Amino acid sequence: MLKYCDQCQGIANSWRSRIQQCLNDANASGCPCRSSGSTDTDGDGILDIDDQCDTQQGPASNYGCPVVEVEQDFCPMVYVQGGTFTMGDLFGDGEADEQPTHSVTLSAFYMGKYEVTVSEFEVFVNETGYKTDAEKEGWSYYWDGDSWKKKNGVYWKHDEEGNLRERSKYNYPVIHVSWNDAEAFCEWMSRKYGKTYSLPTEAQWEYAARSGGKKNKYAWGNGLTATNGANVATKNHYN
Repeated sequence: MLKYCDQCQGIANSWRSRIQQCLNDANASGCPCRSSGSTDTDGDGILDIDDQCDTQQGPASNYGCPVVEVEQDFCPMVYVQGGTFTMGDLFGDGEADEQPTHSVTLSAFYMGKYEVTVSEFEVFVNETGYKTDAEKEGWSYYWDGDSWKKKNGVYWKHDEEGNLRERSKYNYPVIHVSWNDAEAFCEWMSRKYGKTYSLPTEAQWEYAARSGGKKNKYAWGNGLTATNGANVATKNHYN
């Protein structure tokens, strides 16, 4: 709580407007609220009057408090600072539904640090007895080297070529799962950890994939010459 001096008395409306008017009043140079209102103790660019953690640096989206990565070994999450970016096809080589480009503002959010792995999905299945859409329908798509084709009996335990995946590769991203399956996984995670988990929106995904909405085709830039670039389906590496 701030204690206002005589010069601040009589200024109505919210406490925030009273402080601001006091700060702007040349006659209030001796007012205690002037120094306390203009102080940024931790140097994070957020005045102490708005900073819930005024001795620790943190972003405005987290009220000036440090961002703590969600501490869990299972499906770890990372903090994504919110912001405004241009969403859509910025290079004119996308699909028709990616136009027109438009400005989107996102609040801060958390996203999975990695793709959900086969082993993580297996824990979900073992705990719930869940059956994926591919299991219920009896087939999924596989990659034959040139195109995606249907194959009977393929589900989340299989790889992109439709073969049963070796358990040594259960740290690979789970595939052959539908939107319904992913939603069910998120609902299970919410019950398991007592937090709300959901699939990212299209805007959240594009913003995160473009490293905070940068005008790049890929997370690392615009070219396919980065050492970490690869076409996963064809297993081609770009070095």
